Amino acid sequence: MENNDNYEFNEKENLIFSDLAHKMRYVGVFGIILGFYNIVLTISDVTNFFFGITYIFLGAWTIRAAKSFQLVVDTQGNDIQYLMDALKELKKLFTLQFYLYPIVLTIVCLSAITLYYMGTDVLDYIKILLKK
Repeated sequence: MENNDNYEFNEKENLIFSDLAHKMRYVGVFGIILGFYNIVLTISDVTNFFFGITYIFLGAWTIRAAKSFQLVVDTQGNDIQYLMDALKELKKLFTLQFYLYPIVLTIVCLSAITLYYMGTDVLDYIKILLKK
């Protein structure tokens, strides 16, 4: 059985990893900034505080994955290990979203149903929220 632990990606493949790492770092930093913004400016709103914490985690995991992807490009001899490290960070990111999105969708649907039965037009309520 062949040992693939020392596999090295070629220059063309490394360009893809490098470009991906650059974009992921940008998205990760933006996510962390957005998270802190939600926490600091909306401290009295529990929902925005919760989303702020979530953005910080997603941003941090994205940056850590980006770092591992960049290490695939910058080093030799450990490409597969760094690739696996990046995938572990991405798994954390997507696992959180996998569980979080159905919860958020359920809350949104329950809120819409509640507003409907209270006699409030959901679209009018959304318009009011957007004007704030």
